[in-house]
Amino acid sequence: MRFSMTLIFLMTCVIVNAQELGGSYTGTLEVQGMELELTYNITKTVDGYTATLDVPAQGASGIELDSVVLEGDEVSIQSAKMQMSFVGKLAKDSIVGIYEQMGQQYPLSLKKQ
Repeated sequence: MRFSMTLIFLMTCVIVNAQELGGSYTGTLEVQGMELELTYNITKTVDGYTATLDVPAQGASGIELDSVVLEGDEVSIQSAKMQMSFVGKLAKDSIVGIYEQMGQQYPLSLKKQ
């Protein structure tokens, strides 16, 4: 009985501490004196996650991204076509990390909308 209670408690802790990724996350990327608003739209699927990217200042929306991986609290988003990646830490309503494109790295903080 004691073993069962301990197992149930541990499983509950894992479920409570599991990060949930999904929704729209927006942030401002500062590149060479310019500011670009980026919005990542992340959707949970049966196999994991998918994402699209919107860059309103450039009239771009719904750009499909190759992969979204969530491991613990680390999020990794990749696009080979755009030669872009974003790697960050997921907190309650934000992802803080590094945006990289064509070898250049920039800090980027995203807030859940």
